[in-house]
Amino acid sequence: MWNPQTMELMPGFWPPRPSRAWNVLLQPLRHYYLRQFYKVSTVTIRKREHLGAIKGDDGILLAPNHSHDSDPHVMMDVGHQLARQLYFMAAWQVFLAHHGIDGWVMQRFGAFSVDREGCDRRAIRQATELLTGGKSLVVFPEGEIYHTNERLTPLREGVAFIAITAQRDLEKANAGKAIWVVPSAIRYKYDADITPELEKTVAELERRFMISQHGGSLPERIVRLGEVLLTIKEKEKLGHAGEGDLPTRLSRLIESILARLEAKHLKHVSSESVPVRVKALRRHLLELMCDQKADESLRRGAHD
Repeated sequence: MWNPQTMELMPGFWPPRPSRAWNVLLQPLRHYYLRQFYKVSTVTIRKREHLGAIKGDDGILLAPNHSHDSDPHVMMDVGHQLARQLYFMAAWQVFLAHHGIDGWVMQRFGAFSVDREGCDRRAIRQATELLTGGKSLVVFPEGEIYHTNERLTPLREGVAFIAITAQRDLEKANAGKAIWVVPSAIRYKYDADITPELEKTVAELERRFMISQHGGSLPERIVRLGEVLLTIKEKEKLGHAGEGDLPTRLSRLIESILARLEAKHLKHVSSESVPVRVKALRRHLLELMCDQKADESLRRGAHD
């Protein structure tokens, strides 16, 4: 069913409201989430000497990968170690959690809201003002959690646009300052060997899907399990199992699902990248679900 609380377009804007006092008062909460809730025992910063080239009044845009829910808390710890107040751009939906309490706390941590589904001028203006004011802004260019713990994905256009806009504003004002974009890698490592737990989990999944356990290394077993799950989805969405290697089959399934949804809702099939196409679909469907004048059957169809 359509839920106006979670499906409506961005109902407002939440600006950042950090202060030294709140940083001190909320430190136990920050510590709890990082150490106890997310089980991140230590945060080690490498290559911090590269920040020495940045003047104190220059703006810094930190662009980390986004592989886990704990990434913002890791970056807050980085800011604490560097003695810098970091500001964060976060999806507006999370500011509504727990009747707005989460949003209130996030604002005190330095977060502000953004509508990821469209061009949010307020968020862009807030970001550029922070950068031109010599602040340090954290933006996760990937937006969604991509589980790419081992690599950084290419910088997205939105982050580049924010940095370029801020730099142009500085040049117009002849401020003599610069905006620095700092790609940052968050890489998690386990304190102990988790191989036994992985083998236990994979064995349980193999039993559940009735996969013959005829040996092979753990990575080989995981791939074999993935192939079985992909085959199930192919039969569900395409009516038959696909042919070819795993990447080819995954790409074919993604393309088929996206093309069908685009033809149904957008009346055309896009040639853009997958993230761009998903964003366009999400935006269209959210607008339709929130359009009180639209036919109820259309709104339900958008939700389905």
